[in-house]
Amino acid sequence: MLKTNQSPRYVQPKLSKENVRWIKELLPGLSSEIGGSIELNSQGSFERFTVYTSTRRTAMTLPDFFQIEYHCHFDPYAIQLPSITDLKIAMKRKLGYDKKATGVSGQLNVVFCLKGVVVYRYDGKEKHADRIFGAISDIMNSGRDDARGMRDQIEKIEEISNFKFSFTTWDVAARRGVKLGKFCLKEIVVNPA
Repeated sequence: MLKTNQSPRYVQPKLSKENVRWIKELLPGLSSEIGGSIELNSQGSFERFTVYTSTRRTAMTLPDFFQIEYHCHFDPYAIQLPSITDLKIAMKRKLGYDKKATGVSGQLNVVFCLKGVVVYRYDGKEKHADRIFGAISDIMNSGRDDARGMRDQIEKIEEISNFKFSFTTWDVAARRGVKLGKFCLKEIVVNPA
């Protein structure tokens, strides 16, 4: 069960190599999207994944109130970075444009892709113009989907937008895990099942 953290504070959670290994092994066999939330305990440490499935190959709808949302990009012929739709959703949640959302709204977003793990967030105070998303789309469609190409694309996107990324390859994740970055812990898992 999730409950409001009575003393919200900033934490820097990390997914251990064991936490992410099952997702890496699962990715090549997926035929439709999966995603959910990454939930933390009162110390800000990983507690559990919630898992949602979709009947659609490359799209899914998740509740709007997750602190840390994740989903998978498993198609080798699709862009491995967060899509324009993913980025717009992260921006709208951060800025509170989704009036249907109750409680906590996405602070961190994670994409588990074939090349590794992409953590992203929107750090702006106002909505990006459509031209910014057009430029981001051009960047995403102009590079390679290998680790070096993804890092180059991330660097260019960060230069022109208020999105912040970190990218961890599966080789590094297998040795060190994945740092999710600093954020305010507003909800915690209590009495985990």
